[in-house]
Amino acid sequence: MKTFLWLCTLILIIGGTMTHAQPNEKIEAWKIAYITKNLDLSPAEAQKFWPVYNAYKAEIEDIQKRKNTIRRGSRRVIQAKSDAELEQIADEYIDLSVRQADIQATYHLELKKILPIRKVVLFYKTEQEVNRKILEEIRRRQEERAQNRNRR
Repeated sequence: MKTFLWLCTLILIIGGTMTHAQPNEKIEAWKIAYITKNLDLSPAEAQKFWPVYNAYKAEIEDIQKRKNTIRRGSRRVIQAKSDAELEQIADEYIDLSVRQADIQATYHLELKKILPIRKVVLFYKTEQEVNRKILEEIRRRQEERAQNRNRR
């Protein structure tokens, strides 16, 4: 019952802030509520989980941004680079991938300290679901905008 009341309070708080929030803030608020609900986090678990998750997410996002920058090179840019430059870029990309795996392994150990293993595994599944749903929503909105432009 306490978990239910806590979750209702969290949803009311998030719902109230969402009316004034920017789209990214709305997504983050929805993501927090979705993960909290699916993991059935107790208030004590949530208090420990969210700071760890936020630190994990910040590190992973930094790595992803750096990898995306590398991937964005056009064919023309790639053709203009020397083999030595391309080797350096490829090595950096692999180093970033290894760093990402190290970050995931480190935070996996942290999560096991604060959550039961069942919730850790459920977290991985839930995080994939959240990311898939966000991508689906982005695609849906892009298609909707394109259809609206075509109607004009």
